[in-house]
Amino acid sequence: MSGRLIFGLDVGSSKIVSLVGELNEQMNIVGLSSYHFSSAGRNNEFTIISSGTICEIERAGNKIMQCVHEAQVSADCSVGSLITNLSGSHVRNVYSQSHND
Repeated sequence: MSGRLIFGLDVGSSKIVSLVGELNEQMNIVGLSSYHFSSAGRNNEFTIISSGTICEIERAGNKIMQCVHEAQVSADCSVGSLITNLSGSHVRNVYSQSHND
């Protein structure tokens, strides 16, 4: 891969979607993963995130990490920037940048 890798993550109340894009002159999607919450059986996953609010932080974190990891494997990469989309009345913007030297 010759371009800059960008990870996208959308966390919603019914699914989590992660993708990896390679940015050159245009964006090319090189990896994708999604996880749809289920209400099957006694394991109602819709209680993990409700109306944009993360209710069960550990379970949500595990599902998010699983989804991001699957997108990384799909794209055969491990480094890149992350753009995250979350919604809810409790959300505020925090801009952060880290450098790994």
